[in-house]
Amino acid sequence: MGGVPVLGRQLAGVMELIVAEVRKSEEISVPSMNRYVIYEGFLLPLTTDLTQLGQSLMSEPTDYEPNLAERNPIPSLLGRFDESSAHIGHTGLKMEARQLLEVKLRDLWHWVEVKNEAFGNEVCDTVQEGREVELSRSKSVVGVMGLLKEVVVTKQLCREEGRTVLHRKKGGEPECLPWKSLGTTVTRTLEWAFTDLPPSCRGFLRKASPNGFRSMLRMMRWDQQPRICVVQDGHFLWFDEEGASSNGQAKGCINFLIHKASIEKDGRNPSGFIISPAQPEGWQNPSSFTGNSFRSFTFDASDSEINCDAWISAIAENIHFANLAAEQLGPELFRQVRVYKPTFVELET
Repeated sequence: MGGVPVLGRQLAGVMELIVAEVRKSEEISVPSMNRYVIYEGFLLPLTTDLTQLGQSLMSEPTDYEPNLAERNPIPSLLGRFDESSAHIGHTGLKMEARQLLEVKLRDLWHWVEVKNEAFGNEVCDTVQEGREVELSRSKSVVGVMGLLKEVVVTKQLCREEGRTVLHRKKGGEPECLPWKSLGTTVTRTLEWAFTDLPPSCRGFLRKASPNGFRSMLRMMRWDQQPRICVVQDGHFLWFDEEGASSNGQAKGCINFLIHKASIEKDGRNPSGFIISPAQPEGWQNPSSFTGNSFRSFTFDASDSEINCDAWISAIAENIHFANLAAEQLGPELFRQVRVYKPTFVELET
């Protein structure tokens, strides 16, 4: 009947169904017999067996499984239903049973997905983030002494805040909790180059003289002038011994904030270094030292208590600081920084 063999038990059931319908309406319903034999006798038991098989295959996860969908057995079980019911000719009953099977399987799989989603929502890592929220601004000098004492910078008063960022097992965008005040404030310098001033260095160096006659004696080192040299606050200065001992004026000063400079080792002297203008147009406002706008300064550290590499490192850091500070000060640079020859006492910080 409809492609399903009618066995003894089913035949007895059909007979009982015929008797019951004749007594009730004196008619025999063929659809009712089809349903009894095909649907209830074959398709329904098939859906029950496949549902039980699916339940055994849908084990609940013990932790988050990012590839859970790969072990979803519903497509293969529906395929087995189609294969097992291919000989059934009654399409309506077959589709009804298949839909019933699919609903049962999807209900079972839904709870597996719910359990996996619960594991996926568990927090696997937390990160603390901080930020500073500006409350006010004020102007302040860098210091009361030193070569930068006249420079005015902007101070920011900021409130410190923090928040927790949650990372979940299932990945995706982290969850950020609201920002909360930490109850503390901090003061920052807007021109942050001035937060930590570069290292200073003082010592004895021999400076090559710009005098043309002395330059002819350079090979014998007779052209070198003994100088007390200082690199500090983005400046490089040199004093004669009298000026250093009596707080006199510097013999020369390169202000790296105004005088864009570069430094390199002297190729002819392993203990020497050369400070040169970094820009093609030479030194800007070279009034704090002798020579023209394109003059280079050569120093020899062979008799210095500080080795040449230490001098080069300190000067390079001061040049880097000065370039950054000049960029952050902008047009204010030329109103706040002077080009002059400081005295030795002005170097105190």
